[in-house]
Amino acid sequence: MLQAVDSFQVYLVALIFTRVTALLLTAPLFRGRTVPSMVKAGFALLLALLLRPTLPQLPVAIPATVWGLTLLLIREAIVGISMGFLVQLFFFAVAVAGQLIDTEMGFHMANVLDPLSDSQLPLIGNLFSMICILVYLSLNGHLLLLRALAESYQLLPLGTLSLPADVTMIINACARMLTVAVQIAFPVVGASLFTSLMFGILAKSVPQMNVFIVGMPLKVVLLSIVLVVALPGLVYLIEQGLGDVFLHLSDWLASGGLP
Repeated sequence: MLQAVDSFQVYLVALIFTRVTALLLTAPLFRGRTVPSMVKAGFALLLALLLRPTLPQLPVAIPATVWGLTLLLIREAIVGISMGFLVQLFFFAVAVAGQLIDTEMGFHMANVLDPLSDSQLPLIGNLFSMICILVYLSLNGHLLLLRALAESYQLLPLGTLSLPADVTMIINACARMLTVAVQIAFPVVGASLFTSLMFGILAKSVPQMNVFIVGMPLKVVLLSIVLVVALPGLVYLIEQGLGDVFLHLSDWLASGGLP
């Protein structure tokens, strides 16, 4: 009897560990290569052991076959990856907005290493990525994500193969993130279009002036001023976007809850 109880506890911890590990591999801050794999594995195991006593007594049993256990582990991995992806999607949107601004300012060829995503980002894209991380930490986004993980076991219990079936929530979240990226990049992109229009009119009015030589440095200066002026509003948009991310995450988890 004692051996059966121990096997059941190991089985539950394995399911919890799978969901936690999948989340840490895709969530912001934890997914970067700057965090060693052993640290991620140890932290995931610690969270699994801490979450085990908080779970309700569920009518689950150890699968009789290896295939049944494999399907349950895959389901837990899908839940964890989906949760991390929904949050990481916003960081991708902010990076896209930064790359749009870099293209308008002519900085798209000057890439720097982003240690969080382990990828090459342009200058403004890397700046926006850092700002997004700072706002995320200031809003305790990492703690909210861990809280959502703990609550996910109430809404998506262990031992079942059910998943949230409302795919439109994922689509709406992607569309919302694209809208946020456009809103963040709009001040600089709009100023860039206006500046290009003025330079075009100037080139027609004064053919002797070499607009390309004079225009590019002046355009960089003007767009930099617009970026600095619009930065407080962009930080506000990032805060609103992060709030929307966690609302979408809670709605997605609730859509797969038990009736």
